[in-house]
Amino acid sequence: MEVLERRPYPYRTSFPLDEARVRLPGGEEATVLVKELDRTKLDERTRRAKPAFVHNPQREIVVYTEILPDRGLGTARCYGSTAAPGAAGYALFLEKVDGVELWQRGDLEVWEETARWAARLHRDVPAPSSPHLLRYDTPYFRQWWGRAEHFRGRAALEGFRRCHEEAVERLVALPVAFVHGELYPSNILVAPGRVCPVDWEMAGAGPGVLDLAALVTAWGDDQARRLVAAYAAAAGAPVCDADLDAARLVLAVQWLGWAERWVPPREHATDWLAEANAAAERLTS
Repeated sequence: MEVLERRPYPYRTSFPLDEARVRLPGGEEATVLVKELDRTKLDERTRRAKPAFVHNPQREIVVYTEILPDRGLGTARCYGSTAAPGAAGYALFLEKVDGVELWQRGDLEVWEETARWAARLHRDVPAPSSPHLLRYDTPYFRQWWGRAEHFRGRAALEGFRRCHEEAVERLVALPVAFVHGELYPSNILVAPGRVCPVDWEMAGAGPGVLDLAALVTAWGDDQARRLVAAYAAAAGAPVCDADLDAARLVLAVQWLGWAERWVPPREHATDWLAEANAAAERLTS
């Protein structure tokens, strides 16, 4: 693949993006997005906030080159990658998807289709074994509790300590699936007839209900029930309310332990302490 032109893309995720015009091996030209994956490419603010232990520059490369191709899931086409320490670095050359972020869509039908998409992902893609992907297991969940307690103080979390431990036990007993890991509406592009999650930086093996929990966060009870129903219908199995609340609790604790002074963009902000308390209350009621 020959890069003919490359310039910074106005929108970036945690890693910088460039827009490039490339010539493919068959002579066809295409416009692609180049995503740099080296930790050194993060801006200073993001680098300080993103825990080093969750970063692996090869994770998304494995997802796009080994797991997602030929699945018919509507994910971005991968035109190529580089995976070499040093000058070449780690990068992905991805399709520039013509879509809008899910959070900009207020019609619940689009969200329901996304829930069905998540069910197909968990149902049809085998749990991965690559060492580059995260393992959503007991040690992983427990380390977030320690970080959250350090950053927020023991008193703030004490009310749901035992509930969190029980939630972890519940989740690790569930079947293991391939999960996106951050299936929040800011990481999902939608277009007519297409759902395209992006930013697979936290992809791994774990209970599928983690992705469903991320999707329903911030919705009211009635809307959340509709999303869960759409997911269950596509999965061919009901979703246990306690499993979903356990996932909502551990995700909230993860964000409480993400970084000491990390503040998300205003349009994506969530009161994670309130979310954790609400999930714990439902689990113990």
